[in-house]
Amino acid sequence: MKERRNTQPLVVRCKLVLVGDVQCGKTAILQVLAKDCYPETYVPTVFENYTACLELEEQRVELSLWDTSGSPYYDNVRPLCYSDSDAVLLCFDISRPDIFDCGLKKWKTEILDFCPSTRILLIGCKTDLRTDVCTLMELSNQKQVPITHEQVRLRSRAHTQTHIHTLHTHTHTHTHTHTHTHTHTHWVCSGGYDVLIEPLYLLYGTEQGLTHSLFSAPLLPQGSSMAKQLGAEAYLECSAFTSEKSIHSVFRTAALACINKLQPLPKTSPTRRLSKRLLHLPSRSELLSSTFKKEKTKSCSVM
Repeated sequence: MKERRNTQPLVVRCKLVLVGDVQCGKTAILQVLAKDCYPETYVPTVFENYTACLELEEQRVELSLWDTSGSPYYDNVRPLCYSDSDAVLLCFDISRPDIFDCGLKKWKTEILDFCPSTRILLIGCKTDLRTDVCTLMELSNQKQVPITHEQVRLRSRAHTQTHIHTLHTHTHTHTHTHTHTHTHTHWVCSGGYDVLIEPLYLLYGTEQGLTHSLFSAPLLPQGSSMAKQLGAEAYLECSAFTSEKSIHSVFRTAALACINKLQPLPKTSPTRRLSKRLLHLPSRSELLSSTFKKEKTKSCSVM
């Protein structure tokens, strides 16, 4: 009889650095992931470290998560965090379209200056504000709307020129209080891996009140151009306030990128490439289910 061998999973350590403007949501998603709590009050971050672990196939991935300050006062210190990073998560607030373009340009320049070969993931934070009445009314007064994923549609790395493909659209019905709406959930493919994009809504005002409707914003040239220039591995959206699963999806995808699981599939004929992508895509349950093990401790880096 053959003896069973207890094989320990291969341990992979990855360093992820989160950057982005002040109050864009970086700290909130880290605290939800590592501490299972949403920060009710805003406390400015200097530099903090968190850790989290997850089981990925036959590998154990240990994530070292670096939270950085987006304040310009730390522009000379922040670059020290980029050393030996495996991926940079560039975060932005989807409810701040006024600073989206200039903000991404600033972070793109900094990332390319200090870690040009590091993978980049673009993260849209605070997606719950897409349906927040106060946010929408405030933006409406400025003739603006929350940023949509069409505005930051991206490609895989620039040198591979692998385009994002919209694979399929599922239609389902959500029931809200006093409201019935039909929403569309979009699954987009980036480098052979599917990413869930949350439904998009727009609240528009009438004399009788506010009404739910689907929102489909035109693609802004500057948003699309900026996303291409970033050469990001994937674009994901999350809400630390309403969806812990979306947070897990972000870091699971980041871990896959670090261990080279987000590589584009081999090039084939156009008619066969899509079918092969569909065969290699993980199921929705596999993407959303995560086996994170939180470490309740955190450390503060003083630089």
